Amino acid sequence: MPSFAPELGTPAIAIELRIPADEVPASRPATAPAATAPAATAPAATATAAPTAAASRLVALPALTIDVWKAEERYFSVVGSTPDEIVASAMASVPADPTGAERGTMAYAGPIVWDHRPSYVQDPATGSCTMTALASNVAYQATLPQWTASSGVPRELHAWWLVVLDHIRLHESQHIRIFEDYVSALPARIVGQPCSAWDAIIAQWSAELVAAQSAFDAVEAGWQLPTYTGPLDW
Repeated sequence: MPSFAPELGTPAIAIELRIPADEVPASRPATAPAATAPAATAPAATATAAPTAAASRLVALPALTIDVWKAEERYFSVVGSTPDEIVASAMASVPADPTGAERGTMAYAGPIVWDHRPSYVQDPATGSCTMTALASNVAYQATLPQWTASSGVPRELHAWWLVVLDHIRLHESQHIRIFEDYVSALPARIVGQPCSAWDAIIAQWSAELVAAQSAFDAVEAGWQLPTYTGPLDW
């Protein structure tokens, strides 16, 4: 029997939606994972008070949900009556990931099942072992904020939050697409290779996957929270 370990455990990978450094509310500093610089603290969004009465513009606040591609959604409640308060609540309330690691972000996504097992054949004459196929079992989870402050909110604030949620949906879905692209490409790397090469192949593949996720986050780093021009004292 071969001596290689034919599985890859769940990686310590959790992809996060980060607020740009100049937009993190002062109520809590952002906590970054290892090798990532912590975000600074600053106001979360540009807000301009509207001079008109807000009461006539209140709309119902349903339990808004979003569909992150191929992910189980896990929601946590956030509160607030202004953009700054909502973002600060999300940063303070986001739960730890399934590995128990604390997160200092509004949302994050990653694998909760991450199992890759190769098939192999062994030459009885020589004892050589060759990998012939790969079976992958993966599942993803997205941890997302759900604004549940009150039954009625200004329509401008409701519209602002919908824009934020849509960006979270697109951002986390793209992270999962990157995971899926790498999972789909893994069999071609291992089929026909000696069993002894498994660990090295997986190490290289994992490093490239993490680099691809980091590159996407670097591209997204310039995204800004939408400007809010609705009432602040409703």
